[in-house]
Amino acid sequence: MNNKQTIQKIVAAFFAIMVAAHPMQAQFLKNIINNVKQTASARANDKAAQATNSAIDKA
Repeated sequence: MNNKQTIQKIVAAFFAIMVAAHPMQAQFLKNIINNVKQTASARANDKAAQATNSAIDKA
């Protein structure tokens, strides 16, 4: 096997690995975004609950 064939096989294997890994990377990023959204939502809910409790305490 000459160098050109070896390089072609390496490049083909690299692209196959990248295609297979792409969905995993997308899922990983989706999970990170969902975690950030959940954290932001939880913080907003906590702030709203604190404001409500504070208003009730003052009444």
